[in-house]
Amino acid sequence: MKIAISNGPGWLAGGVEIYLKALIPALIESGHEVAIGYSKKLPNEQYWPKGIASYNLSSNDSKFGIKDFFRWGADLHYIQSIKDLKFWDRVADSKSVSVYFAHNYLSTCISGQKFFKFPTIESCNRCMGLACLLHYLPRRCGGLSPITMFRDFFKKSLLLQRVSKADHVITHSESMLRELKNNLNTDRISRIPFYVYFSNDEVTSRISEKELSIFFAARLEKEKGAHILLKSLPLVARKVNKKLRVVIAGEGSQKSILESISKDICAKESDIKIHFPGWLNHRDKLYEFSRSNVFAMPCLWPEPLGMAPLEALCHGVPVVGFPGGYSEFLDNTKSSLVVDERSVSAFSKALCICLTDTKYMSNAKAQVPILRRRFSMDNHMKSLNNIFNTCLTS
Repeated sequence: MKIAISNGPGWLAGGVEIYLKALIPALIESGHEVAIGYSKKLPNEQYWPKGIASYNLSSNDSKFGIKDFFRWGADLHYIQSIKDLKFWDRVADSKSVSVYFAHNYLSTCISGQKFFKFPTIESCNRCMGLACLLHYLPRRCGGLSPITMFRDFFKKSLLLQRVSKADHVITHSESMLRELKNNLNTDRISRIPFYVYFSNDEVTSRISEKELSIFFAARLEKEKGAHILLKSLPLVARKVNKKLRVVIAGEGSQKSILESISKDICAKESDIKIHFPGWLNHRDKLYEFSRSNVFAMPCLWPEPLGMAPLEALCHGVPVVGFPGGYSEFLDNTKSSLVVDERSVSAFSKALCICLTDTKYMSNAKAQVPILRRRFSMDNHMKSLNNIFNTCLTS
């Protein structure tokens, strides 16, 4: 089968590209011929193997541009984060089968963020429609420009129509499945087992008996909730009566603010040490997983999935977090805790429970083989191939 994969970034911009980096070799190994189309690319940061055909979808004239992408003659277009309406129209005109993976709210929310920013960060559960225009400016769904609001609403409405006409739409969590069913005018929607990267590499470290270690890894933006974790630490330290080692990995616009909050906390609480290492490489992330007692996920927006907590679970680390797509995969009260109330007090209480009750760590480690099978590429490929073959033969 000739499969043309299309995506926006041509570099490792986030979870979608990490997924494609693992998927493309798996597709080739299964006997498929693969080409990749991208809208933007950074030098020397491509996520696909050398030697496969790649095309610049933003170029109309140059060799290996969008015209050559469609001349390649795909049997099936596997579309990721593409919002260009003209591209969708060309896929329809090509008469090839189209399968869209909805990793996020790109086609079901004007801003693509699915949360209100004012007066506080709050998840939005409404279907996209005209009523969204009443909330966009006062609730700070996006920017403060009415022109941008109407332009983006018009474009997203047209994108939603095109996604609805795809031969199949797939996603990775029950919450995203509900979102799609509420917004798309189609019943050709499925949730399939997703792939989560985990490593079998051994890293020499051990959890200290003298301190408890909390790990957070995400973009350092307000909706990711690192400030909730920081504000909960003094309460946790007094309750568990042990030293706390906290690692907040990532970069973002809130980093300097978070570092300032951390400095004040550490000045007042001698038993708390907070580290900001930036984005971690593979080896350093494994090291943190190997010595962490809990992975913190105090996310304030409705995460479509949330790869980091699932990655933590695949390495035997319990998770404490607010609801998100990832939370449906947690064995709540046994190896992890989902906190329905998005508050500092509720989060600190859950952290204390998870840090002081050893059953969470032991149960998390016992579930590792089960989760690694569930989130394996083999499991994902089996479901994906079934959908591809069904679409091509129907």
